[in-house]
Amino acid sequence: MDRLQKQIGMTPLLKAEKLHKSFGGVRAVYDVSIEVREDSICALIGPNGAGKSTLLNLLSGVYQPDAGSLFFNRTNLIGLPAYQRARLGIARTFQKIRLFKQLTLLENVLAGFHIHQDVPLWKCFLPGGVGRFRDEAMDLLSFVGLGNRGKDRAGALSYGQQRMLEIARALATRAEALHARRACRRPQRPPRSSFFSRGCKTSTSEM
Repeated sequence: MDRLQKQIGMTPLLKAEKLHKSFGGVRAVYDVSIEVREDSICALIGPNGAGKSTLLNLLSGVYQPDAGSLFFNRTNLIGLPAYQRARLGIARTFQKIRLFKQLTLLENVLAGFHIHQDVPLWKCFLPGGVGRFRDEAMDLLSFVGLGNRGKDRAGALSYGQQRMLEIARALATRAEALHARRACRRPQRPPRSSFFSRGCKTSTSEM
């Protein structure tokens, strides 16, 4: 049994082999392989134009690779769009923050729970429509240091606070893997290792 558990622990949560992605004559990602295991933090470090964002887009489903293999929890991700990968447990944030800025912080986080419901997204914002998720959404806001601002408009937040709100919304999908694009560096942010306490098994960040 110990040997079997050791073998299971050695299996990467996310595994990519020989990924390629070109845009016209530009090779953005060439022959890239990566393994990310549970309870790990992986940083992609490199100069502008090195292909870091393209690789995150390949992992999250924004782009499909021209060649190579990609597995998450032993599920083949090739051909799966981003929304299907989100249902499998892959979430990400972007360099350009994408929030519903006219909605409240609470409503933004509630939108992240949409993938766990069989109702249209707009119904998530009706009174009582997502009552069972409100407590969890407020807990996530507290987790990123915004627990006292649930009723404020997202557009009224500072840049750093908007970044933390985006992370809270990503965690609302109950992601096992979080891909963060230029994660915010704020003294009051929760330690990245504490993401694991929220059910997130690994974090990949572009620096």
